[in-house]
Amino acid sequence: MGDRGVAIRFPSGGIIVVPGLNRLRPRSVSGPAIVMTVAVVVALCTFIHRKPALLGVEPGSSQQMYWMAGVIAAGVVFLIIMGVYHLLNRHAAVQNFELRRQLAAGDDYRAVTTKKADSRHPAMVELAAFLRDRYGPFWRRKIRLLLVTGEPEQAEAIAPGLTGQHWLEGDHTVLIYGGRPSAEPDVALLTALKKLRRSRPLDGIIWPLTEEQSRQTAQLDKGWRELINGGKRLGFQAPFYLWQVCDNGDYQSGRVLQSVGCLLPEGCTPEQLAAMLEAQTLPLTEQGMSQLLTDNRHDFLLRLAHTLAERGITHWQTVLKPLLAGGAFSSLRLRGLMFSPPLAAVPEAAPHAWLPSPVWAGITGDNARGRAVGFPWLRTALMSAVCVLAIGGAGMTTSFFANRALVQETSIQTARALDTRLPLAEQLVALHTLQGELERLQYRIREGAPWYQRFGPERNQQLLAAAFPGYAQAANRLVRDVAVDHLQQQLNAFVALPPNSPQRTATGEQRYKQLKALLMTSRPEKADAAFFSTTLMADGLRYENIPEGVRQSVLPSLLRIFMKGDHSITSIEIG
Repeated sequence: MGDRGVAIRFPSGGIIVVPGLNRLRPRSVSGPAIVMTVAVVVALCTFIHRKPALLGVEPGSSQQMYWMAGVIAAGVVFLIIMGVYHLLNRHAAVQNFELRRQLAAGDDYRAVTTKKADSRHPAMVELAAFLRDRYGPFWRRKIRLLLVTGEPEQAEAIAPGLTGQHWLEGDHTVLIYGGRPSAEPDVALLTALKKLRRSRPLDGIIWPLTEEQSRQTAQLDKGWRELINGGKRLGFQAPFYLWQVCDNGDYQSGRVLQSVGCLLPEGCTPEQLAAMLEAQTLPLTEQGMSQLLTDNRHDFLLRLAHTLAERGITHWQTVLKPLLAGGAFSSLRLRGLMFSPPLAAVPEAAPHAWLPSPVWAGITGDNARGRAVGFPWLRTALMSAVCVLAIGGAGMTTSFFANRALVQETSIQTARALDTRLPLAEQLVALHTLQGELERLQYRIREGAPWYQRFGPERNQQLLAAAFPGYAQAANRLVRDVAVDHLQQQLNAFVALPPNSPQRTATGEQRYKQLKALLMTSRPEKADAAFFSTTLMADGLRYENIPEGVRQSVLPSLLRIFMKGDHSITSIEIG
């Protein structure tokens, strides 16, 4: 079926059919895309639930739950992104549709539009759609927005066609006409500008005026005040440029154009302004003489230099004093003072097209930025939220890697302690290291984990429960069995001595300690760990092929902690 268009009925009774508008109507969010996303999430969750082994995940483990939660979270995030994308497209389509319908209806459209449509400022709606089509979705970072405020005649003098078309665009720069500066701020325009680019609504404000207008002190004062009020409404104060339009007649056409003026530093004083303008007079005189020799009608630069030297510097010092450092309107942030004759219009230019003249180079080439007015609550809230998320994300990442390293180290040392193929010395060292890890886990369960591990889930209890059986098995083989065999051999040798042997009397106390230590192995909950360790070390407990350094460094701790471990580690509630 073809597009039959949309019929528009006017209050006067007329009806027109505009073809192509049906294609601009806003579309609803795609249902099949949502169904497909949900189906994919359900399929992946079912696969993880039934076939976790294919992913290297144990059935019923917490890792399996993490996988399923991650898939669901990814699906939700994708749906949110898709929803935002469709909302943005719908909003753009509504704006484009209303704009096309307005253009098709002409003046009669005003009778049928609502107040809500009027509040959107159609020129800004059209501008936003144009910039999006021309520069892409990230157009806000690619262009400069300049607001031209002044009498229509002077605004046309520096940007021909601006007042009639409301905005012009060219060379990544947009000029927007803001009306007379002495009038009340256009709330609808300021609201539209704030929505157009919230972070930096404007890159500059330009006020073109004649020399005669610059002498109207009351009008200037009112204009300064209204510009400051507009900045407060906008929540942003852009750099301000004052532009004198010099009336030199049409005989200046054909002259080589250049940017004339000066850019003022932050906190500029009247004395600095005078020095900068005075420094301009000699170059202007030289360039003016050169142009005058080429064409005796092109005397703009020479006349400007003469005017500045004669009375212009003093005049602008007086006029701009309220805007300079220490002035009543210094918050307006005067950035530049420019001069030029009226510019000629380009009849063959396309609608809303701006062909930048060289006289604009001083402003378009300036990289000065504005600043927010008032306390930026929204930006502060967003930055705070970003900082909280960043800290939380960094903490969770740190916690994950710390827990992962602890699990890996515990697993490696448990495997080494149980590996009978390794040399006995390496098994003892691994058991000693594993013992230290278990003591650390006990301490964290009792006193709390370190701060950098508290961002993620606490797994010390589960890790202790998983590691202790391996530790107990290795400790029984490497510590308890060796100690029991040693004590039994010593006591059996004592029993085998003749009744009247002098050795019975000489070693009686030592054999008593050995017997007491042997009995402790059967009742570890009543054992004295320090006595047990001291007795066996003094008794010369040794392992075959174990260096003396390893024996002295790890064996006392293994004996002591083993005696405490049977009833202290297992007494902690596990599960």
